[in-house]
This record gives sequence, C-alpha cells and structure tokens, in this order.
Amino acid sequence: MIKQTWTGDSGSTKLSGGEATTKDSLRVDAYGDVDELNSFVGMARSRVEDKNIDAVLREIQNDLFVIGAELAKAKPNEKSTLSKERVEWIESIVKKVDTQLPDLTKFILPGGSPAAALLHISRSVARRAERKCVMLKRNEIVASGYRLGNKIYFLPTLTDAQTKDTTRPYPQKGLIDMVRRTLFVR
Repeated sequence: MIKQTWTGDSGSTKLSGGEATTKDSLRVDAYGDVDELNSFVGMARSRVEDKNIDAVLREIQNDLFVIGAELAKAKPNEKSTLSKERVEWIESIVKKVDTQLPDLTKFILPGGSPAAALLHISRSVARRAERKCVMLKRNEIVASGYRLGNKIYFLPTLTDAQTKDTTRPYPQKGLIDMVRRTLFVR
C-alpha cells in the first residue's frame, strides 16, 4: 500500500526526523537532484552491455541512496555514514577506468551510443548535485559526490569504446570560426 501524507500541497515537506521544511529549500533541491541522478544512472544501466560497467553503476546507485538519505537528515551536523574506505574505493575505480582510456586531448561532446548519452546526462546531473552539496557545506557528501561525478565522467567514453561507437570530439576550430562569423560580421 502506498502511504500518502497529503501535506505536500501546502508547499512543505518533512525531513527524516520529522522537521518541516519548504519544498523549495536548498536541502530538498539537493536530494531531489541526487534522486534524479539515481534515476538517470538506472536508465543508463538498462542500456549498458558491459557487466563490469553495470556493476559499477549499481554501486553508484547504492551510494546515491546513502547520499540522498544524508541530505534528508534534519540536523546538518550529523556525521556522514559514507566511510573513508568507500570514498577511497570510488577513487580507485576512477583510476582504473582512466587507465583503460586513451588520453583525452579534446573535450567530448555528449552523445555516442544510447548508454553513453545517458551517462553524459548522469554526469551533468551529478555535477549539479555536487554544487548543491557545496552550498549546503556537507563536506563528507561533497567528497563522495564529486568522486561519483568523476567516475561517471569516464564511463561514456569507455562505453563507446567497447561498443565501437565513436566519441564526438569538441570541434574547437569550427566553433571558433562560427563565433567569429556571428560576432564580427559587419
């Protein structure tokens, strides 16, 4: 059975612990971004073919639940349940994935395979969630959230390399020429 509180129409909600806050508070906005990120990661998992990448994405989803719960706490000074070991594990994954990729000499345009495109969206939502966490000054969550964004950053390129789809390098020269024509045409 779905439990409805029927109190949201007034523009308020309750944090874990029962403290009331507005639905447009920065805290609710931050855990909403984390929830959105978790949804996009889940959608990307439905498209990823590599079992190792899927396993990493599953772990990211687990971490996102922890981060969302942390953000929903009523008392911002409560200690994070994210361990130092967990953050170090995330860093080790970033390093491992990075060694499997060619050196990136240009920015990559979001796109590629459907899985990679969804991972690019996940990366940008992760960065937004990180910015909200910084505003909340939740250092433990910011550290982990930042590492999640870094991990997601490499996965689209790895996914495209495995599916033999091509990454789309940012066409710097073409863009510069277009900007010159647009801004400096007399």
